[in-house]
Amino acid sequence: MIAATTTAIAEEVSRLMAVEFREVSERIPEGDVGSSTMPQKRNPKQSGGAVIKAAEIRALVPLALEAMIQSHEVDGARSAMMDYAIEQSCILTGDMLDYLHSVIVGLEIYPDRMKSNLELSGGLISAEAVMITLGRIIGRQEAHAVVHHAAHVVATSNSSVTFLEVLSADPRVNAHLNPAEIATLLDPTGPTGLSARIAHETSARARAAAARYRPTPPARTSSAD
Repeated sequence: MIAATTTAIAEEVSRLMAVEFREVSERIPEGDVGSSTMPQKRNPKQSGGAVIKAAEIRALVPLALEAMIQSHEVDGARSAMMDYAIEQSCILTGDMLDYLHSVIVGLEIYPDRMKSNLELSGGLISAEAVMITLGRIIGRQEAHAVVHHAAHVVATSNSSVTFLEVLSADPRVNAHLNPAEIATLLDPTGPTGLSARIAHETSARARAAAARYRPTPPARTSSAD
C-alpha cells in the first residue's frame, strides 16, 4: 500500500514536471545534469527512483503469496521465501521513501503556471460549479443539459466566443443568473469547497503521526560506562 501510494505521488510529480504542464519540479542540485542529451530538460530522477523501488516492492507480493503454501510437515523453503520477501521489502521501502523525501522537501512550485493552465479552458474547467448552482433552481438533469450544450458550443465553435458569453446569452441561464454571477462561478479559485481545510487537517495528522513514531536517539554514555 505504501509503495502504491508513493508511486501515485511520484508519477504525479513527474507528469507535472513535463513542459506541457510545468507546474512543479524536483529541485536540481548544483552541477547536476538534467538530461544527457537535451540540456534544456529537467528529468524527474528522484521521482523515477521512487517509482522503480515501489515496483520492486510490489513484485515481491507473488513471492509472499507463494510462501503461504505449506505441505506436509513443512520443509522451511516457504519460510525462507517469506523471510526474503519481508527483508527485501523493508530495504526497498527505506530506499523508496528516501527518494520520495527528497522529492517532497525540495519540490519547486510554480503558481503562475498553475494559474495559466487553469485559464487554458476559458472557464470550461469550472462548468460543474455553474451546473450545481443552476441545478438548485431548475433541477440537476436540466442544468446538466444546459451547461453541456454551452460547453459543446464553445468547444466546437471556430469563433472566439467564450463560455461566459454563451452561458450569459442562454435564456435558461440568464433568467436565473446574471453575467457577474456566472463569471464568479467560472473563477477556478472560487469553488474549492473544503479542499484547503481537508489538506491542512490531513497534513496535521501526518505530522503528528511522524512525530509519534520518530525513533528516539540512543542516550549518550560516558567514557566510564
